[in-house]
Amino acid sequence: MRELTNLSFWQSFMRSLQPPDRRLTPDITAEMVRIGQSGLFDPDWYSNVYPDVRTAGLDPLRHFAEHGGPEGRSPGPRFDSRAYLRKHPHLTALGVNPLIHFLDSGASAKGPNAFDPELLSDPSDDATVQDARRGILWDASKFQQMFTAANTMNEFGYAIGVRYKDTSCLDLGSGSGIVALGTAMQLGANVTGVDLFPTSYEALIEAALHHGISDAMAAKVTFQASDAELSALPDGSFDHVYSTDVFEHVFEPVSLLRSVHRVLKPGGLFYLKIWPLWKSEWGAHLFEDFERFSHLVQSREEILRGTKHPLHRISYDSCSRIELEDLQRALLTAGLTPVKIEMRALPIHIPDFAVHLSWTDIGIDGVTVLARRN
Repeated sequence: MRELTNLSFWQSFMRSLQPPDRRLTPDITAEMVRIGQSGLFDPDWYSNVYPDVRTAGLDPLRHFAEHGGPEGRSPGPRFDSRAYLRKHPHLTALGVNPLIHFLDSGASAKGPNAFDPELLSDPSDDATVQDARRGILWDASKFQQMFTAANTMNEFGYAIGVRYKDTSCLDLGSGSGIVALGTAMQLGANVTGVDLFPTSYEALIEAALHHGISDAMAAKVTFQASDAELSALPDGSFDHVYSTDVFEHVFEPVSLLRSVHRVLKPGGLFYLKIWPLWKSEWGAHLFEDFERFSHLVQSREEILRGTKHPLHRISYDSCSRIELEDLQRALLTAGLTPVKIEMRALPIHIPDFAVHLSWTDIGIDGVTVLARRN
């Protein structure tokens, strides 16, 4: 009975610390003004990343101020609410909006990017990954670009007799699932998408319908979570394996390529596209944050302090620094013989601090390879 009494006391005490129903307080209006003026709230991003808000027809700013912030939802790509709540866990019990606390704490006086490494998005956190994927799914331009990536893959191998219709394909690193859907619908392939974090089939189809894309071929696509060894997949089970813009984040390419070799049928083909390569102008994925090639001359600490987008920090730390020679050796070691290669080289402006860098390294920013299983 004493334990129950103590529990009731603490429950009552914690409730007394929590703010009253925010829908009834005039302070919510003032908080909405502060959030809107902070430069950290993006209503379009918020509605796309949290489609339940859009579906319910709610005002994104008011929803974030009243409910979203205390629930751990982020106001935009430049502030990670969950990371902030991990840093200040008592705020969850109090129902305090993390962005308001950030603005009140004085940290915002240093600028909206005044985060220490502990406040960065956790790349191992499934919710962080799913938030990023929702942002891609509901971005019409990005959706279209990724959906049509299948056509690029098809064109790359078509002249040498490669066909995908009614074949079994493995999408290695399926992410949001857009490329897998495009491969099934445009090339007629049966696609299995695998990723360390499971791809949401429901979110993919909802976004596709929103963008005016039929789900008639959606039954040809399945997704599952997988480890880096692809251990859940049987040997010799796929005609094709493909991976687009994933391998620049793979730290043990030989190990993964051996797994690709294992799941391919004899004579099966592996399509690999990497962009950007590490030593190219945007090799660290620091778009909009730094001058081109900055990642090659600045320290990690300087990069983390100057990066505007939390997800860019994750991308920077997850870059494997793989180079063309490394990739060639890894493919051959894994028993995959390249049969076609295309290197992308575009005109670039070289800043003064990068004039000493190798032209070959900085001039080639991407590579596409088609390799056959021995």
